[in-house]
Amino acid sequence: TKITFVEFGVHKGYSINYFSNKNASKESVFFGLDSFEGLPEDWGTMKKGSFDVNGKIPNTSDSRVNYIKGWFQDSWPNLENQLSNVQVENLIVHYDADLYSSTLFALSKIDTLKTPYIAIFDEFTGHESRALYNYCQAYNCKIEFLGQTIVNNFPFLVACRITPNASLIKSS
Repeated sequence: TKITFVEFGVHKGYSINYFSNKNASKESVFFGLDSFEGLPEDWGTMKKGSFDVNGKIPNTSDSRVNYIKGWFQDSWPNLENQLSNVQVENLIVHYDADLYSSTLFALSKIDTLKTPYIAIFDEFTGHESRALYNYCQAYNCKIEFLGQTIVNNFPFLVACRITPNASLIKSS
């Protein structure tokens, strides 16, 4: 099945490569956004700069995978432009931004596409769950939780279907 996959927070590319390897459709496209310079601020016990890979974009032999380097607020226009050049179908967004501010920004920008999609949150406790809650408050979207993994009695990986405000959804 053809998908459009967007990942906020790539680090070394393990997740985006996992998903591209699991999808055989030559029509699918994968976009990974990351500064590749680590966290822009402290996140719990992780200090600013954690996950820094010295700006190095991960290697991939899959021509469907496109990396967009930069902070999300700087790289969003590039992604938005690239998405306007493809037929966005079966959208899946992997939120692995870790930080509240980054996750909320990404949720808000994806909302502008006005298309229902599957969202995967990588660390749903704390920052990502608060960002999703505040996004829902501000944008009046619909969320249907689909699955989760539990670590130490807390939902860790969470998948849900997000439907932006129904009155604003683009018709096909």
